Amino acid sequence: MPPSWLAIKQARPDVTDYVIHWTRGQNAGKERFEPLQVVKLIIKDGFLKPTFAPRSRFTVGGVANTIKGKHPAVCFTEQPLAAFIRSCRAQPGHYRPYGVAVRKDRLFVYGGRPVLYGDDQLFSALPEELDYLWARFQPIPESGVGGYPLDFTHEREWRARVKGYHYLSLGTSPGEGVPLLLPPNLEGSEWVLSLPWILVKEKAEADELSQWIAGLPPYSGSNGVLQRYFKDLPNVLIVPLDEVENHLKQGDNRW
Repeated sequence: MPPSWLAIKQARPDVTDYVIHWTRGQNAGKERFEPLQVVKLIIKDGFLKPTFAPRSRFTVGGVANTIKGKHPAVCFTEQPLAAFIRSCRAQPGHYRPYGVAVRKDRLFVYGGRPVLYGDDQLFSALPEELDYLWARFQPIPESGVGGYPLDFTHEREWRARVKGYHYLSLGTSPGEGVPLLLPPNLEGSEWVLSLPWILVKEKAEADELSQWIAGLPPYSGSNGVLQRYFKDLPNVLIVPLDEVENHLKQGDNRW
């Protein structure tokens, strides 16, 4: 009989080894970047830039940071691919089927953690260094906010602050963001580095992105972690979600 954690993983399709940083596109001044363009920008950087995740407040107006405290962070969702596809279909204005998936255990080693869903009382009790992990949770509808609960627990969100992590002979991770090449894991007697998965909507986009990566110029910077990332980048796995959905429809639950 397998260990209990492995038995649960094998029995439950809602458990995943990966977390997804998704993108919906973004505005930069007068220029609009569509989601696939943002994915390309992320790949070219080799890291994910932290923010305070500002969001429009539909009930009271204005914009407010959803990440509190003094530390910006990078957000991820712990949704399996099947659930992520359903989320994109259910809320196309919030989710877009593009992003980067990284191994959950490697993100944990780097410093990423699940968020702390709670009320203002929990936030007040947190040490300042953990403020960035707090996410407001109000499951009881209140008349003052439109009668709806404030509940994003379905995202199973993780957040990671940027830190200088030492990668053995490669040196220290870039200080501009959370690296796509996360800390290695020990397999047998060797340290193994793993690239992220790149998620796109359609197979045609995956083919285009693969050709685009092949045409990128060599990395000219001095950071050893980024040097290794760009060296390995041609081997990155690009996952078209339309193919994932086809496999799922055919009953192949490995996807």
